Amino acid sequence: MRCVRTGCNAGIRNEPRVGHRLRLRPIYSGPQGGSQVGLSEAKADAGIEPERKQEKQPIPAINREKNREITGNTGDTMTQSQFQFITYGVADGLATLTINRPPFNVLDIPTMEEVNAALDLCRAATDVKLLVITGAGDKAFSAGVEVADHTPDKVERMIEVFHGIFRRMQELPIPTLAAVNGAALGGGMEVAIACDMIVASANAKFGQPEIKLAVFPPIAAVLLPRLVAPARAMELLLGGENIGADEARAIGLVNRVFAKESFRDEVAAFVAPYLALSRAALASTRKTIRAAAGKPFGTALDAAENIYLNELMATEDAKEGLAAFLEKRKPVWRNC
Repeated sequence: MRCVRTGCNAGIRNEPRVGHRLRLRPIYSGPQGGSQVGLSEAKADAGIEPERKQEKQPIPAINREKNREITGNTGDTMTQSQFQFITYGVADGLATLTINRPPFNVLDIPTMEEVNAALDLCRAATDVKLLVITGAGDKAFSAGVEVADHTPDKVERMIEVFHGIFRRMQELPIPTLAAVNGAALGGGMEVAIACDMIVASANAKFGQPEIKLAVFPPIAAVLLPRLVAPARAMELLLGGENIGADEARAIGLVNRVFAKESFRDEVAAFVAPYLALSRAALASTRKTIRAAAGKPFGTALDAAENIYLNELMATEDAKEGLAAFLEKRKPVWRNC
């Protein structure tokens, strides 16, 4: 295993175990569990001022939708109204998954199980064009995984559930967007960079501080050099320092930076053009980009041609799009 990572330099518990990765995360308590040790350090590292009330934030407007049944790996079902630590909804082709444990939106096992259940539903849905993942409030996107879930009786389940998030995100047929509304540190940053695109509020911070505790973040070690220049990825992973939203955009990690006060509205405006497009075209394009990544040109082109000819051109939307262009009319997507 690896200790949970959240950017705090206090209260680490290391329990090496064969076949598992190490994470690091500060010990923290309150409604999110853990110990009071390290709370002030966590806030200081994240640039978060103290918050006295630990109340859940209202669900953003883009999250509101009637309850849906969600099935996880165990076969048990949940509806949105049964979620305690996240909110999930679909409206007009947009799925929104919000980690709802402010102020730090820490991921414990029950929260991650709900995230995975929502991702399972998102993958199965045929009416979703884009998934947005965000955090409740405006102080943190997510500060990582709960340290209390690293005890011997929980660690294997924690690893399984946490890694399940990334496996599900990779398998989604639709594009994903991280709406980073504050600190994304350690494991929280890894969730963000696992998305296809990232938008951030002006107060957002990104960091992988694991090196300061003599460990490293395996997921970020794999993904970050694919997203930014290798030398810059080396600097961030080897130095362990946080960077702000503007710097994250300058190095190509973040697509857009929006004002904190208008962040939700700006995110809605950012996603609107994607929602006007064909789901089939979005899914095929995403699949092609991922299939071609890191491959020699000829191999990548073969993969792109195969998807284009054998998958995309067999869709109703490809036929509709071409016909609408030739007939000089607006296309009517069937998203299939």
